[in-house]
Amino acid sequence: MTDYMNRFGAVTNTGSANVLDFGEIDERAAMQTHRTGESGGQTVVFRAASAITGSVTVKLQDSADNSTFADLETAQAVVNPRAGDFAFLPFPLIHKRYVRAATAASATGVTARIEAGVSKPRG
Repeated sequence: MTDYMNRFGAVTNTGSANVLDFGEIDERAAMQTHRTGESGGQTVVFRAASAITGSVTVKLQDSADNSTFADLETAQAVVNPRAGDFAFLPFPLIHKRYVRAATAASATGVTARIEAGVSKPRG
């Protein structure tokens, strides 16, 4: 897996700076989808790097070809997030090869103001 240290980097309406690549699935494999794990537990943490005026919705998207992405998980909209505010999404157990973070924003100044990364609980 190519993971950029589990960081998506800056997140915008057009997607994150980094895309997680879970690698190819052998055509002979019984399952043709990627599984992050049976128990899950991974969470994507989104953080506002600075204040944003307006509504921001954070989401995860996946793709089979790293070109055409579709929404996978979406959080509720956050209105006027302040610098340092967080939003969380569970990392889905089943997804396509490529996964990225994105926003759906009707806000000003969102570019490079949202950062995201994958966090696994300690235990």
